Amino acid sequence: MNFSELPEPLRSRATELTARSPIEQARALIHGHVEDACDFDEIRQSVRAVAGRSNFILRQELVALESVLAEPQPSGTLLRLAAWDANWNMDDDPTDEGAARFLHEVARTVREAIEEAEQRSS
Repeated sequence: MNFSELPEPLRSRATELTARSPIEQARALIHGHVEDACDFDEIRQSVRAVAGRSNFILRQELVALESVLAEPQPSGTLLRLAAWDANWNMDDDPTDEGAARFLHEVARTVREAIEEAEQRSS
């Protein structure tokens, strides 16, 4: 996206958002759409609502989450992201592997919402 045509406050904010590290962007996605959700239906609704308006930041956050999942992380990172940042009950499998499965499902849900929004707009 070309930020040069945006008014200065929006251009600054867009630049700031795109400069975040992958883990920061993944956390933003989690905080924005997962943290208060009770189930994946709520996550799906939240992401669809945003995807219907604009996919720019949502797509960046998805790429960041997928990047975090694709690269080895320090022990406990994925579990903290799922249990602490997402506030998701990880009692069934309180491991990084269990958290990775959950986070992959979040990524799949976001990806599907983006694809649905793009199909509706074309």
